[in-house]
Amino acid sequence: MANDKSKSSSPAAEQSPPRDPDSPGEALLEAGDDDSALGVTDDELSTASLRSSIYEYHMINGRGYHKDEKYWLPSDQNESERLDLQNRQLLLTFGGKRYFSPNAETAKRVLDVGTGTGIWAVEFADEHPHAEVFGIDIAPIQPDLHLEPGSWLEVIDPVFPAKSEDGTLKPDSPLHRWDELTAKGALALGRPFDEGVNHEKRLKEAGFVNVTRKAFKWPTNTWPKNPKFKEIGLWTLANIERNLETISSFLLRQGLGMSQEEMLVFIAEVRAEMRNLKVHAYWEVFVVTGQKPEEQA
Repeated sequence: MANDKSKSSSPAAEQSPPRDPDSPGEALLEAGDDDSALGVTDDELSTASLRSSIYEYHMINGRGYHKDEKYWLPSDQNESERLDLQNRQLLLTFGGKRYFSPNAETAKRVLDVGTGTGIWAVEFADEHPHAEVFGIDIAPIQPDLHLEPGSWLEVIDPVFPAKSEDGTLKPDSPLHRWDELTAKGALALGRPFDEGVNHEKRLKEAGFVNVTRKAFKWPTNTWPKNPKFKEIGLWTLANIERNLETISSFLLRQGLGMSQEEMLVFIAEVRAEMRNLKVHAYWEVFVVTGQKPEEQA
């Protein structure tokens, strides 16, 4: 694993967010004073170029995708940048924490599944030089790879669709319909992505013990009054908006057969709503941890 970290510049700051013992997921989202329908500007969303990742890929609508045509996110430079941005967004969301598994500080071997650009694995390894850290992504996994008894599994996933606590996100709104339609498109392609709500149940069914779930919130833009949520919202908008057309092209066009013209009109409406500070919407993010039982003597 390379020693050089890949770096991303935050829309709000260039350094990693400070550690905060308070979980942002437990705070009440409150709208700020700026209710402009104009919303967030492009200048707030600029990011610096990051290193590229090399994958086997083919081209769809000008973007490079992995050879597995059912994987609905690209595998190109733009996606590498977005993944590093998302890593910083999660770090801010979790109050500076990289993990919630209780044995992470003393773990000798750590596996990052879906490692992306490897930024989390590299930074974890830098902070824990005693640990052997592995990162894997879309690739065959060795059949003998498994958790040791007593080890922990941690799963992080966003939950769809978006919701609002004050009713400003309407059921027939473009953003709500986009959430629903992309979920249907992913299901049609055999790659459902709205499984975050099921991880806790499935870990328990698989025999894991000490299973817990923590819930966090990703505001759609900078509408919250709370400064931390406001910054998280800026990250969310930068994260989702930069891939809005890419995700839609794959899931709406290939999954549901939507025409190019219809899709472009639709995502323009979605983008406008995502930037609208009068719409106080957010996605939930679940962190589920569970322990593989110790072997019986």
